[in-house]
Amino acid sequence: SAYKKLQKLQGTVIPTLFGEGSFNGRPALILSEIKGITLRDFAKLVETSVEENTLKSRLENAFRELYKYGAEHCDLNLGNFLVCDNGQVVVVDLEEVEFPDRQQAWESSVNLGSVNYPMSRFRDVRYPRRAPSPVLYWMPHTGASDDRSGSEMPGSCCSMGLMS
Repeated sequence: SAYKKLQKLQGTVIPTLFGEGSFNGRPALILSEIKGITLRDFAKLVETSVEENTLKSRLENAFRELYKYGAEHCDLNLGNFLVCDNGQVVVVDLEEVEFPDRQQAWESSVNLGSVNYPMSRFRDVRYPRRAPSPVLYWMPHTGASDDRSGSEMPGSCCSMGLMS
């Protein structure tokens, strides 16, 4: 249903949904191919043509586009954001997208606050020996797992916890 509600973003911010089917007896979506690498793998690159501030801005743009259509992306795993050759960020895995009845202003929205979490995880991967940030940021969940497994934050977007 998220792909249908976000139809105008298909092919730019999210993949294009071609249809539904099944694979080995399980439901499956047929999506367009996105030529890019995950934010996690992008963090591991020695040289990139995209600066960190530009990457953060493009990630914020993707979240802002979701916000325009009333969507909140609640699975902030670095594997759910692809960085394309042109530096654009494409959001994948919409299973944890929510459409709340009431939307906050952009300045206090979950989407704007969510940008800092994947960027902090990006820095953790890129600079594994860096000192932790003294700045607290909002994380749209009360728990987190390591970035190598599936979802970093299972559960609802709506439970806000403070992380350091």
